[in-house]
Amino acid sequence: NNTSVGVRWRPPNISAWSARQIRAERHADQSLAELETAQRDLAAQVRLLHARWLNLGEQHRNATTAIEVRDRLRTLIGRQLEHQAATVLDRNLAELDYLEAIADREEIEGQRVATYRDLITALGVAPDTEYQPVASAQPTCRLPDGDLEPLIARARSSAPELRGLRAQHAEAGAEIDSAHLELIPWFDFVHVGFELGEGPTRWQWGANDGDYAALRLRLSINFPLFDWKQAEVAGWRARQARLAAEQRAAEAEAEGGVRRAVEELRGRVALVERHDSVDATVVEASLGQIDRALDAGEVDLVQMALLQRRILATQRDRLRAILRCQESAIELARLTGDAVLTGASGAAPRQR
Repeated sequence: NNTSVGVRWRPPNISAWSARQIRAERHADQSLAELETAQRDLAAQVRLLHARWLNLGEQHRNATTAIEVRDRLRTLIGRQLEHQAATVLDRNLAELDYLEAIADREEIEGQRVATYRDLITALGVAPDTEYQPVASAQPTCRLPDGDLEPLIARARSSAPELRGLRAQHAEAGAEIDSAHLELIPWFDFVHVGFELGEGPTRWQWGANDGDYAALRLRLSINFPLFDWKQAEVAGWRARQARLAAEQRAAEAEAEGGVRRAVEELRGRVALVERHDSVDATVVEASLGQIDRALDAGEVDLVQMALLQRRILATQRDRLRAILRCQESAIELARLTGDAVLTGASGAAPRQR
């Protein structure tokens, strides 16, 4: 009768352990890159919605001023009609102008409410949250200082897409190294056992020559004689080449995106500067003329209605130009990685 007990141990495979560790690190890098992409997009979306909301608020105030002016004009025409200094046609025109101004403000109000709801949704807070805008948190409508090379370098180094491609390229290289390590002979298992029994053996002791106790050691080593991993390595090398091409294309796209954003921003900054240099003086002078004419009670209804429309259209064009300029600044910040770092868009939301 023989009795034996033993322990079989499988030594950790260096190549497999290294491959698992590198895969885990690369998967973590890819997950972080995807998370950063989502953070950038969300931060840019919140900044854009915040800027649009504030811009619509300014448009709403201008529309309210236009309603007040047209209401004064409507009242003046009504008094003139009582003294037969105006016609029913004049009154109807003043009423239509007044209704048009109200309709314009209601349209702006609808857009502002919709923008506010989108902003609250993007912030991930309850629908009944009260959000206070902070005008100082708006992106500045100006060109970045210096040349484009630092911006392009920041875009290339911080682009989440490029980080993900680099991680995949490194993972493919790690898989190639792992395949090469698998060609090195390594232990499949190590077995150590202790045996008690009867019968002849080369190692025996005790009173009875037929009894023995033995310590046995068994080793199993794999020799990859016929599997040289050539197909596997070739596949990973092809993947590396494809990822390198995608990485070069992504770098070129990042550079092109920065250049396009800067050129677009340059044109929109120039447009805002033209509005600021001309519109402020003209609009202020026109509003003063309207006030003086209404106070004096002497107005040309057709000219007054035309001037009011032009003033409101000029104010709206200026605000829209500012918003488009801010959109370009936000896009440039997103491309260069500033959307998250400087993405604060206002005061903290408060529950009603």
